Amino acid sequence: MEMNTQRLMSAFLLTGLLAAPALAFEVKPGEWAEEINVSGKAMIQGKVCISPEQAKNVVPPSAQRINQNSPEDCKINARESKGVVSVEMKCDELGLKMESTIRSVGANEIQTEMAGTTTMPGGKPPMTMVAKDVMRKISDTEVVMISWVTVTSGFSPGTDRTIVSYKYLGPVCGKDAEPLDTMRNQ
Repeated sequence: MEMNTQRLMSAFLLTGLLAAPALAFEVKPGEWAEEINVSGKAMIQGKVCISPEQAKNVVPPSAQRINQNSPEDCKINARESKGVVSVEMKCDELGLKMESTIRSVGANEIQTEMAGTTTMPGGKPPMTMVAKDVMRKISDTEVVMISWVTVTSGFSPGTDRTIVSYKYLGPVCGKDAEPLDTMRNQ
């Protein structure tokens, strides 16, 4: 799967997770190590700095917030009802349309289901994707997000499994730790 498409899908999954109303869980503020593995291969390693305010609600509290923070080149419509958030995202310039549902499963788990299509360059057929995502707070020092993305049409059909692991390093952030908002807006 093309890396730009993967980043866009990852960004959408994180965007979906940002919408959940009563789905937030608290984490420790400070520096966290981040490692992203795609289909068993380490792809990205880095550090994230989470402020005390962000730690109270890693997942912001409402669909209204995600509507306010939508990217300029994309239209996002998030709705919430009975603990479930539904998100629609359309990016005309990118030829992308996705729909997502986010729900809480207990106090320390958030599940996301997503389906979408994107146009491909060079007149190739559109790519159709389906993704399922689970974000779990394992302990006060470990959070894991597991995603399964299946491409059913377009180039590179198949399934990728992405695991993003966050491990707590301490209360003080080093110079090389990026703010959480920076990481989410890539």
